[in-house]
Amino acid sequence: MRGKSVCDDRGELLVRISQCCNPEEKVQLIRDLLGCECKKLTVEGPIWFARGQDIWIGSEVHFAARCEIWDLGRIEIEDNVIFGPGVKLRAEAGQPVRIGRRVWLGEAVQVGPGSVIGENAVVCAGSYVSGEIPAGAVVAGNPPQLIRMVR
Repeated sequence: MRGKSVCDDRGELLVRISQCCNPEEKVQLIRDLLGCECKKLTVEGPIWFARGQDIWIGSEVHFAARCEIWDLGRIEIEDNVIFGPGVKLRAEAGQPVRIGRRVWLGEAVQVGPGSVIGENAVVCAGSYVSGEIPAGAVVAGNPPQLIRMVR
């Protein structure tokens, strides 16, 4: 009989996170998975991670229900980011995703591989981001169109 590997533990954590109903316990499981402090992390409902590797989450990040993190590459989420319900992030090898500080992603926003969303940006519900959203931009649609700039 072989001993448990880190891979086995990661798989168990991924399953426990996806099935956990207690918000405080879920946050602790995510911290254990990612190996980061993730200060003031909140998770409203179900959340799903593909691998739970190479993800960095800053402080005061909020995930609403049904968010999916397809971490097949590096994902960086800075401080004070709000994820609406059903947001999906997808990073691939060589195509990381970076979400800047004080970003708000509306319901069902999808962020594709290689995307960068600048500080203070707002991405309106249902938008698909593939590329760069400048700092302070409010965007909506597919592809996202600039609505206005935030001061």
